[in-house]
Amino acid sequence: MLCFVKFLSLFLVVQTRWPSISAFDDSRTLFAALNSMIDTVHHENRLLKQVENYAARRTAKLKLIRSLHEKWEKFHRQDKDRLKLNKSDHKAKLKLIQRATRHWPKLKNDFLRKSQEHIDLDLVYKHTLRPDIKDLRGFARLLLVNAQIYNKTFEEILSVRSPFVTIDEFLELGLRIKQHLLGENPMDTLLKSSQVVLYGLNQYETSSKGLRLSTTRWDFLSSVTDELYDEGYWNIGYTICNAILKLFPEDDEFLFKVEIFRDRLTASKLKDRMDVRPRTNKSEVDLDEEEYARLCRRRELILSPSSNLKCYYAHKNRHLRHIAGYKVEEVSRSPMIRIYHDVLHDGEIELIKLFAFPLLTAAKVYDPNNEDSDISDSRISNNAWLLSPDDPNRVGQSEHQANLYRKLNQRMEDCTGLSKSGTEGLQVNNYGIGGHYLWHYDALYYVSWGTLAVALRHLVLYYNAHYDYYVNDRIATWMFYLNDVIEGGNTVFPRLNISVPPEKGAAVFWYNLLSTGENDHRTMHGGCPILQGTKWVTNMWISEFQQTFVKPCLPDRASTQQDSSLLRAWE
Repeated sequence: MLCFVKFLSLFLVVQTRWPSISAFDDSRTLFAALNSMIDTVHHENRLLKQVENYAARRTAKLKLIRSLHEKWEKFHRQDKDRLKLNKSDHKAKLKLIQRATRHWPKLKNDFLRKSQEHIDLDLVYKHTLRPDIKDLRGFARLLLVNAQIYNKTFEEILSVRSPFVTIDEFLELGLRIKQHLLGENPMDTLLKSSQVVLYGLNQYETSSKGLRLSTTRWDFLSSVTDELYDEGYWNIGYTICNAILKLFPEDDEFLFKVEIFRDRLTASKLKDRMDVRPRTNKSEVDLDEEEYARLCRRRELILSPSSNLKCYYAHKNRHLRHIAGYKVEEVSRSPMIRIYHDVLHDGEIELIKLFAFPLLTAAKVYDPNNEDSDISDSRISNNAWLLSPDDPNRVGQSEHQANLYRKLNQRMEDCTGLSKSGTEGLQVNNYGIGGHYLWHYDALYYVSWGTLAVALRHLVLYYNAHYDYYVNDRIATWMFYLNDVIEGGNTVFPRLNISVPPEKGAAVFWYNLLSTGENDHRTMHGGCPILQGTKWVTNMWISEFQQTFVKPCLPDRASTQQDSSLLRAWE
């Protein structure tokens, strides 16, 4: 996880040393997914070629630029090999962003002049995909999400030295966390900011030669230690002061502060302030959030031996599958949740990524109250839609993509028995480090309907084209896993105590609606943050209306009383 903070801290370099940058494609969030880093590698490759041309034409600086280019190209080749779509090398991503934020601007400022080579190189430089301040803030938030969800301190997450990131950048990160209140509360924010500061100070040897801090950084260190003293966190305040004095042994302010912190600790001997982890009042924590975090920490699927759940081969009366049935694992029977193993092979996975990659944009969250979608901190990923060949909105879809869609759609029907005509399309999602989707429903409407009300809704809305799309709810979800995740990324159901780890080539399936057509609130679920690696999934939502004769609405005891009340009201 060291690479996580390296990657994050380099966004600080972006802000402090390259403040005027903007992402080439504003619809993407660079910190959220691996695909943006891959794009940056491609842009860097173009820049390298232009650098080589520039060096050839500038003979006066040939020796210096050649040396820079050879070293740079070596790192580029290494990172290019590592940053494949099915891998996630955080060190390579760190080096890539470091070059983007330090070396590229240096190249422009130090060597470019108003000449043809200047124009050529500047043109390539301006059309690169670059991180901006939004990525910095987003990545800082993801670091905190990972620390909170997985119940880790920064010291546990960032366990190795980070020679590529300066103290100044760690202090900037701590300042950002504190300014934007990225913790759960002010004290939580103060402690998290202090942890980052302490970790940054500990990366350097005693009295590092030539080490300097700006006035702004000294003011920040002073304010943090003052607040730690005022709030009674004397142990971490004392530790930070000692770390500062190891690097700046003659600083009068912190020579004084270390003494008053020591006096406080000696006099009080309070042990409850020794732990730097924030203390959370359990009564204030939402139950769903607590269960979500607990289930995210699971490493494997755990089912009760007394649940009578089974594994079996299914064929759904498909004649070819009587011999080679689908491998099914029951996870829950009420509501029904199943895992289908080995239903997607490597060639299909690569095709899905190939078609989706150029279409990836920042993922949005649908709000049923205003029937609109928007970017939200609850969902951090990039996604793309591969529409049905029959969808009138599809543009420029190749025959290969259409065939792939039909094949996967048919496979869903073969496995579940639901009609393939009722799918919305394939939504491909890519999650990078810290990428997640907090607990939510896949059903678009959360209100409770009686059985009669549901039937009337269907009857009316079949003849109301304007609302048909919005009220044709998602009866079920089918989700393919396109890769294995090194750590994190589980699909969890907090109200069912179920956590499903990602498994390449598998699919998980569940019903979102009860037999009455009402939302099944038990199927609230979420995608856990990625600790290491990347995660690719493909969702296929199955619409309700097209399943009328396959899975009709049926009454239950609870809805029968509601129907009777409605009938009496109409009489």
